[in-house]
Amino acid sequence: MILYAAADLLWATRIKGACDAVGVPARPVRSLDMLPDRLADSDVRGLVVDLETGALGPDLIRHARAAEQPGRRIFILAFGPH
Repeated sequence: MILYAAADLLWATRIKGACDAVGVPARPVRSLDMLPDRLADSDVRGLVVDLETGALGPDLIRHARAAEQPGRRIFILAFGPH
């Protein structure tokens, strides 16, 4: 499972579409409150974060890192404007 947070619907659609194309389930995380539930109900392997989400992006990264357990690493990809 890949979780993603995107400030722009276009990016959210692209991320979801890319995951679908390779057969990897993906779900959005629109708030920090959603993260614990998503982590609890899925085998999350990755988090894609749009840094345009403001404070949400770094907060999600911090909380995802804190939720890691031995043998359960979460790959994190953060992107921003160029």
